[in-house]
Amino acid sequence: MLRIPRILVALALLAIASMVQARNEDFSVDLQPLFPRLPEAGHETPVRVTIENKGPDARGAIEINGSIHTTYPVDLPRGSKKQLIIYANAYNGYGDSSAVLNTTQCHIEMRIPEGNYSVARSRNVLLVTDTPGEMSFLRRDSKESNSGNVLGIQDEYMKPDGGPDRATGFRGFAVIVLGTGSERLPDAQVAALRRWTMAGGTLVFVGGASSPILSDPRWNGLRPGQSYRLKTTSDRFLFGAGTAPLTKPITLLVPDASALPDTDHKWVYQRSYGIGRALYLAFNPFEGPMALWDGRTELMDGIVASGRNRAQSLLQTLDYQDYEDYSSYSSYSSSPGMSSTIYSPSGMSGDVDRNPFQTTLPEKSSIAGVLLVYLVVVGPLNFFILARMKKGEWAWLTAPIISVAAAGVLFSSASKLYSAKTATSTQGILVAQQGADEGYFVGSSQMFFPSGGSVDLGLQGVESINVGYSAMDRFGTPSEAMEAVDVGEVKMPSLRNTNLSFKQMSYRQHLPLPRLVDVKFTRAGDKVQCTIRNVSTYRMEGLQLGLRGHVVQVGELAPGQSGTYTIDLGSAKASDGNPQGDYPGEMSSFFLALSGDNHTGMLGGLLIGFRPGPNIGDEQTHGIQMVVGLDVPNEVMK
Repeated sequence: MLRIPRILVALALLAIASMVQARNEDFSVDLQPLFPRLPEAGHETPVRVTIENKGPDARGAIEINGSIHTTYPVDLPRGSKKQLIIYANAYNGYGDSSAVLNTTQCHIEMRIPEGNYSVARSRNVLLVTDTPGEMSFLRRDSKESNSGNVLGIQDEYMKPDGGPDRATGFRGFAVIVLGTGSERLPDAQVAALRRWTMAGGTLVFVGGASSPILSDPRWNGLRPGQSYRLKTTSDRFLFGAGTAPLTKPITLLVPDASALPDTDHKWVYQRSYGIGRALYLAFNPFEGPMALWDGRTELMDGIVASGRNRAQSLLQTLDYQDYEDYSSYSSYSSSPGMSSTIYSPSGMSGDVDRNPFQTTLPEKSSIAGVLLVYLVVVGPLNFFILARMKKGEWAWLTAPIISVAAAGVLFSSASKLYSAKTATSTQGILVAQQGADEGYFVGSSQMFFPSGGSVDLGLQGVESINVGYSAMDRFGTPSEAMEAVDVGEVKMPSLRNTNLSFKQMSYRQHLPLPRLVDVKFTRAGDKVQCTIRNVSTYRMEGLQLGLRGHVVQVGELAPGQSGTYTIDLGSAKASDGNPQGDYPGEMSSFFLALSGDNHTGMLGGLLIGFRPGPNIGDEQTHGIQMVVGLDVPNEVMK
């Protein structure tokens, strides 16, 4: 047998290592968070990755490990320099914050920069601008006092051509202001900001002497007003007697819309969108006399303070739903401080006997009892009886029979799982806007697979995926990391599973949505009459109509059906967190009770037959909860 000297083996390994090192040196990689002041708060942190290849052509991916193993495919020809944005989840199930560039020519491990934990309790506001620093006058630290806690404000900046391409990339912000240069935002960023606003954000447009973004058609349907006129005013107390007086005349761009109600800010305008809102300031707070005005900080501070509304905060609690009992998948656990009613399922459809999510596994004590009886019967009792009968040789026959009987008892307790088919059960909230052609879903899906293998989940428009805090399967053991591919949207083309396996995940998804309703309002005094027509192909159940915090029951609307309802704006408003009525759309009812926050109208309930999330197997949940923002005329909202 040929013996290779150890020195030759060592030299060969050294040569291979030096080749790998040489290949790695052909590549330079730089990771920079898009928003370095933004704290990691359990959501996706956008990170810009710059890769330069001075060596041979390479092809591979950036890989982020964790309970969701995500790959970002990348093609790197010789001499290329590429930038892409990855979304590193601060909570990924394992506490890992690293990534790997793994290609045909290199293997480079990278550390993802951490967020700023010192500002985790601050309100965060983003200014899209060519001039970073214009909003630094708002910056302040959080403070604690005898009268209560005062949240700080952290300002961040983004160049018009360098932002995230999805709404989840902006989730850490309460308010986003579109400043100088925002008219150059790429289409992907405009779409992302529209979705972010629909999901509860506050987007601010500014006017002044000139504002090119006001003529950008991409913001139609969201931007307050359609046409604008110049107005110069020398009113020193333009923003109310309680604010500092202006020292010089200012130029306003006044829209054809109503000013924000119930405030002294008569030059601030609002348009509701989904569960969020867009504000328009007829002035520009960052230039001219307004930049020197003593009351500017107070005015902008008020806008930022009202930015993160309660509906947006509630949506965030849906991102990491866990199941409190792994022996039963029939109920959601509630987040601390929130009513469990908000998360209760809408009800299951289909054959209950074949619904794997309503199957209860046997208790440990029951399994232990069966095993104990088996050991007693197959051992002493079996041999004692056979000995009394003087048929000891029959033990070769009776022992297998007893074993099969015990196995049958255990099998019968899980027989429903063996007969069940691939199925999903989806919970969450679909947010939409009347007249918009897409919706935004935030929620979770459970999945059951009767047999092993791999499957394409058929995901479309998914922006982010997370697993629950436990990252456990239904038997309480660590689940194998799910594998996803990010190609501008998150896909799961090959999810591996074993026999009788359960998977769960939370996600955010934008998806095309047909026109759902036509709504018309008329007002006489405090009475508002509303006619609602279901123009979709889906049945709607448990509908409720909210207008500025007042809620009335609508009930069920079949496709093509309409009804007229009256709201008394002089009556008491719905109690926050305790909506009126006993309808199946508990979560949507909670949002309706918050319609007073945005001075708007909303329609909520169950949408039957609409299916977000994984497109596999049979959907077991009876309807998806929805909230639709309504276009309410100015004369109704005054």
